[in-house]
Amino acid sequence: MADIIKEHLIELRPEHENLYQDNFEELKENLAALDETFKETLKENENKEVIVSHAAYGYWEKRYDINQRPISGLSPSEEPSQNN
Repeated sequence: MADIIKEHLIELRPEHENLYQDNFEELKENLAALDETFKETLKENENKEVIVSHAAYGYWEKRYDINQRPISGLSPSEEPSQNN
């Protein structure tokens, strides 16, 4: 997504291409480091369950092999009930 934003910014302001490219590269490095830290942290823990307010972290489950335990469904406005 950041790459798409960078490309659109370059289209809008080509005179700042170097700035956008440098910022993008820094962001990419920071996100890769964060991803690696997250993976290493999870690797050290046996419990892979995470309690969340609603079931919106399916992509985390796949990427980091964790299990989300939502207190409600997919909708953040859904209220918990005895049936949930």
